[in-house]
Amino acid sequence: MAQQRTTLHQRLRYRFDNLVAGGTTVLVGWLAAACLAVVIPASMVLVWADRKAPTTLSGRLQAVWVSVGQTLKIGGAVGSPVYVLASVSLALVALLFVSTLVSLITTGIDRRIRSLRLGHSTVLETGHTVVLGWSDQIFPVIRELVCANANRR
Repeated sequence: MAQQRTTLHQRLRYRFDNLVAGGTTVLVGWLAAACLAVVIPASMVLVWADRKAPTTLSGRLQAVWVSVGQTLKIGGAVGSPVYVLASVSLALVALLFVSTLVSLITTGIDRRIRSLRLGHSTVLETGHTVVLGWSDQIFPVIRELVCANANRR
């Protein structure tokens, strides 16, 4: 049987499918990691580009920590009532856009999970056996498969 070459797109899609199949806990962990991977460097750029930032390394790291903590903070502005109202309004608009983005991403991931559950994904691995269905006969079938493939790793 001739083996087909897999493209980078197929391999990345396959890895993404395996990630999504890992469940909600895995997805939340990856989302948190991706969020930190964007927020921390962006906060560092903001602090290092600010002319009013502290000059010491510890002062700058503290400023980065504060910036990371305020990333999704709503309101909290101090000043005239117009300034506070504008700040809260902008924060609510940003919240609307972020929640819409989350909704769109959630819908897309949900569609992908449904597709995976229906078996609509490409399998790139070889040397595996798939047993469809479940009954009391599964254990003798697995024993037979293990015996038949005892010479393989």
